[in-house]
Amino acid sequence: MEVTSIAIEQKRVEGILFDIAVHTNLTPDHLDFHNSLEEYKKAKLKLFTRAKKAVVNLDDEGMSKDILSLFKGQVITYSMKQKADVFAKVIKVEKTGTVFQLHVSGDNYLVKAPIHEDYNTANFLAAFSACLHMKISIQDLLKAANFITGPEGRFQLLTNHPSHQIILDYAHTPEALESLVKAIKNLPHKRLILMVTGVGLRDPKQRPFIGKAVDGKADEIVVTVDYPGPYK
Repeated sequence: MEVTSIAIEQKRVEGILFDIAVHTNLTPDHLDFHNSLEEYKKAKLKLFTRAKKAVVNLDDEGMSKDILSLFKGQVITYSMKQKADVFAKVIKVEKTGTVFQLHVSGDNYLVKAPIHEDYNTANFLAAFSACLHMKISIQDLLKAANFITGPEGRFQLLTNHPSHQIILDYAHTPEALESLVKAIKNLPHKRLILMVTGVGLRDPKQRPFIGKAVDGKADEIVVTVDYPGPYK
């Protein structure tokens, strides 16, 4: 399950002891609720005070060190850039997925999974590490990698427009949008049109940073909203 920082602060998961807490990254989000990045981080760190085991992304400089410092249970680390308990090196990206070298406990595996780009490969490593905590065998996990299906709205390739390739993604922070555009540019294309949309008045402080993140990175950029009224 996803436990948001807002849910933690509003005590909606109070009293729950989680078997495994998974950390992916810390980027500015929900600042309309938390008011500052530091308060946002403090809220996210609380999840790791109520978990038996943890999965930590070493590549995230925002809070990985904080988690490793405070967490007292069993930890599995993962990385795309440095040695960790589980780490990967991307070999090539194809339209049908990503090929990467997976390193686990001194052993190497060649993996092809129907996912795209570094950030989704990192998400694969996070899920893989959580499964290792659950004592699922590496061989079973590698077999399952071929059958991954992404959730709707997460790098979703729409196929009902044969003359165009449409990709739908929920990226809503500057960092996520930058990663998304980078991933798309690695796919064959002639012209890139980027539409950025969002909910009305939600977190207006993010808008300049979102604009800067995508400025000049597509042939055409369209900005719109899916609900122009007040966000409550």
